[in-house]
Amino acid sequence: VCGWHEKIGFEEMTGHCFLTENRLVQETRFSSGHAVVVNFGLEVWDDDRGFQVRAKDFRTFAMKED
Repeated sequence: VCGWHEKIGFEEMTGHCFLTENRLVQETRFSSGHAVVVNFGLEVWDDDRGFQVRAKDFRTFAMKED
């Protein structure tokens, strides 16, 4: 996680949303284009973009520019 914080530590948060109705899976985006999906739930989250986030885990990625 330290490496992740080094990448986004001074970036502006540009978006945050809940990906599940129970709010256990959340996505946050930053001005650099980096993003993170966090799964606070007890089950694997299958994202429509083709990746999974294990229970109590997170997945970081860079958003592609359109």
